[in-house]
Amino acid sequence: MPNEIKTRDPQATLYHNDYLTWIVNIASWIVTQVGQPGYPAHLVAGIAALIDAFATALEDWHIKNGLAQGKNELFTTAYDQTFAQLQLLKESLPTVAPEPPVLSEFGILDALSRDRDDFYIQAKAAYDHWADVSAEPQFAPLVADFGIFVGFYDDFVLAKTAYYDMLNAAQQAQNLVLSTRAACHAKERPIFNWYRARHKKGDDEWWTGTWWGTTSGGGEEGGTGATFPDAPDGVKVTHNEMPSMNNLSWNKLTGAAKFNIGRAVAKIGDPEPSIMIWMTEVEGESVIDPAVTPGNSYYYQVTGVDAGNVEGKRSVVVKIDVA
Repeated sequence: MPNEIKTRDPQATLYHNDYLTWIVNIASWIVTQVGQPGYPAHLVAGIAALIDAFATALEDWHIKNGLAQGKNELFTTAYDQTFAQLQLLKESLPTVAPEPPVLSEFGILDALSRDRDDFYIQAKAAYDHWADVSAEPQFAPLVADFGIFVGFYDDFVLAKTAYYDMLNAAQQAQNLVLSTRAACHAKERPIFNWYRARHKKGDDEWWTGTWWGTTSGGGEEGGTGATFPDAPDGVKVTHNEMPSMNNLSWNKLTGAAKFNIGRAVAKIGDPEPSIMIWMTEVEGESVIDPAVTPGNSYYYQVTGVDAGNVEGKRSVVVKIDVA
């Protein structure tokens, strides 16, 4: 038996990158078994195409998710600029139009929102009203400042649209990852069961965390003497409102050279979704998630990886609601 094939605990969810390695190795092994009694030709047929589809979908999702994070940063920068300029105008407007309704007419009587989508509504109201009154003599001292605001607002709208378009594309790509992975899984399980039916040992377990055919029974590490990094502890997440981001941190972990981060997002109140790989090879004990929007719950999980690229046990899942 080649040492590229591993069994796995069916209750444990592999990150997508790990699952791709797993299913590729199964496909490589199964072709070496042609001619064996009961060879599951009907299961092997088409598995390469399914794996290719999953690999392509996974690569596309990683690219689009990364682009969405970049667009989110641009969205936040445009928001910061527009917010600061509108705040300046909010303070300056009463000096040129002292009558009480002026701020209400511009839609900025209340405090400017720290939520980017709510702020967009306020900024649009000010933008639209300025188009109606910009020629009035009383506002002449603020024409230059409003000109800056208009430019910032236009950039803000473009950045907002670009971010949500890319976020939607990333979510669609994620759905394709899930569906192509499910198609691979439907073939993987029967192939694995066929293997195990032919390689039973009295002290062997059906599901382990070790190489196919090399377990000595019992334990997540299969009695092979291998050790994995422990689960990271002290995992916590906090939210920063300006700009909107989540800060994830954990304690130092002996034996871990780097870390993998799992992440999931759901609307507040929805059931917890599956945790999927988000970042790999993270150095240090903290990471920033800039792709954060109000109304969502964010879930994170951390895993240590040793110098030999062996991934350890997963941490507890931490959750934060971004209202």
